[in-house]
Amino acid sequence: MPKIEAEDMLAAKTPVIHQAKAITIQKKAHKFSDKYAKGKQIGSGPFGHVYQCWVREDAPVTGEVEESEQNEAKLLTLKILKKNLLSQKPALDDLLINEFKVLMNANHPNIIRMYDIFQDRLNFFVVQEHLQGEDLYSALYHITFTEEQAIQIIKQACLALKFLHEQNIVHRDIKSDNLLLLENPNEPGKIQVKLNDFGLAVKIDPLVGGLRGFAGTPEYMAPEVVRQPGNKALQ
Repeated sequence: MPKIEAEDMLAAKTPVIHQAKAITIQKKAHKFSDKYAKGKQIGSGPFGHVYQCWVREDAPVTGEVEESEQNEAKLLTLKILKKNLLSQKPALDDLLINEFKVLMNANHPNIIRMYDIFQDRLNFFVVQEHLQGEDLYSALYHITFTEEQAIQIIKQACLALKFLHEQNIVHRDIKSDNLLLLENPNEPGKIQVKLNDFGLAVKIDPLVGGLRGFAGTPEYMAPEVVRQPGNKALQ
């Protein structure tokens, strides 16, 4: 799994992340191009573009992507995020940091996997596993799932949450949009679920106590959360 190391500060030369919020990134491959080769563009969003990418055959072995995985996961996904666009949405600073910190320490078959993070003066380069599928929300518009398939989806989503909760991590935005459905590579014809979007996730200290605020998508919140005093706007 990727390791966060003290030598390289993600906030070192960027106006987007304030020094007080700094997190660190791997340092053995200093640039994206030292370790990976970029392929064709496969998507775009408000803050950048998405590409295919691969581990270079001459890449240094750093431990972030284990040697056995360099063959198993040759096709990866690269997100190039523009710092100047992110800086226009200051609240995204925390969301971006949260996702990096949580996913780089979450290795579970039902959670999307992040491998590496790099930066230059203009961009962040985020390397994660390549997934071909669609989210549950979109799938429900054109697929009628059988009872067995529904059980598969629910069970795997629960397994992902169980893993997170054992690590004292709370996702805080569980919804059909954030469950990706794929074909299970180990069981043809079966569905594999991947939990995605960890921007609101937090790691809690069990000695301090649970969460007292609220976060997430109102339509998916539990009624008791919406009814809490102070949530009049949601009510």
